[in-house]
Amino acid sequence: MCRRWSSTVQEGTQKLQLRAFEHDVSYIAVFHPELKEFVDVPAVDQEYAAGVNRYIHRLVTAETRRRYTDSWTREQRLSVKSEIQGIVDEAIKAKKTGTRKKSAVLNLSDS
Repeated sequence: MCRRWSSTVQEGTQKLQLRAFEHDVSYIAVFHPELKEFVDVPAVDQEYAAGVNRYIHRLVTAETRRRYTDSWTREQRLSVKSEIQGIVDEAIKAKKTGTRKKSAVLNLSDS
């Protein structure tokens, strides 16, 4: 599934067209006006973003803010990500159909 969303951001006198993707937060696409095409821009923290879809990113962000408010560190966010990824991995291996279906939703795939 390659769902995406687009947005236009006004920065100074220029408008930027951005695209973010549901399946991968490791990059966004930014429209380059001279090339007249979208260019992929990698995330600043590739260690965190590798293999993370937008839904998992939102879960990690919400849990990180819940635990550490707005004063969290990169290490704390990576720790929360690994905990959530462990829960998802266990759910994938589960024998119960309901648990597998929930994990499929987290991974944006079919069960």
